[in-house]
Amino acid sequence: HPFDTIKVRLQMDGPERAYRGVVDCTRKIIQHEGVLALYKGILSPLMGVAFLNSVAFGMYRSTLRALEHGVDRHSHRLENVFIAGCASGFIQSFLSSPIELAKVLLQMQKQSVKKGGVQPVQKFSGPMDVYRKLLRRK
Repeated sequence: HPFDTIKVRLQMDGPERAYRGVVDCTRKIIQHEGVLALYKGILSPLMGVAFLNSVAFGMYRSTLRALEHGVDRHSHRLENVFIAGCASGFIQSFLSSPIELAKVLLQMQKQSVKKGGVQPVQKFSGPMDVYRKLLRRK
């Protein structure tokens, strides 16, 4: 996850360029926000991974059964496997987008390290707070 946080920070770095590269980004995050800042946004994907996998595998299995008219076989036709995989991925992509959005918004929050500890400069306290505030805005 630290690599993902660094990647997101570098991708979202504006024209003023706060970071010169991967090493500089890592150093500045640790120096200004602390080591734990590298793990920002990790809760969102952890909470959603079981749900996403259950939906993906459930959709795959249901689609495959429907295509093969309810016959439960040990070997499946290649085109049916392809269609079931596409249907599963299509549904999963719509469900994973909000999870990724929360993760990225949390990773983009910056904090400053002061002598008394980390001083948060944040809009969101966690994934559920992201969803709550985004729904209020719309």
